[in-house]
Amino acid sequence: MKRIHGLMRVIVAGFLSCVPLAIAPAIASPARTADDGENCHSMLVIRVIDGDTVHGYIDTSDPLVAIRANLRLERVDAPERGRRASCEQERERGEAARAYVARLLDGAIEKRSRKLVRACDLRRDKYALRRVGRLEVRLENGWVDVGALLLKRGLVRESEAGGRRSTWCA
Repeated sequence: MKRIHGLMRVIVAGFLSCVPLAIAPAIASPARTADDGENCHSMLVIRVIDGDTVHGYIDTSDPLVAIRANLRLERVDAPERGRRASCEQERERGEAARAYVARLLDGAIEKRSRKLVRACDLRRDKYALRRVGRLEVRLENGWVDVGALLLKRGLVRESEAGGRRSTWCA
């Protein structure tokens, strides 16, 4: 019993030592520039899951905190890959969409850079660890919306209202 009380003291002391950091305003956060964009946070992309979802760390307003999350691109629906695909055509299109996003983000993933990718207009998804928002990548001509590029190339389609999906199979 004494051992449990001692452990509890250590846990509480550790928690209390972190409280000032958790509730302190983000005074040390970098100032935004005109190029930063409204409601955008730098993102360290670890991997591309599929054509409309990436995994990584999204910076918050506190420079010491980043959220580990899957980011689902808003307004787009990519074909499924692997066993989740309904047919071979969908599987191939899903792989093509994923490969395109991976090529776009290749430099940022390889360099482990937070300055080349950002997540904008974030909100929670119905799944606890997933966020929905716009993913932007820095190219020669500035920040570009990855979802818009995917739509323009015909690799994804606009998501349908109500979450109902039509098939990618002919």
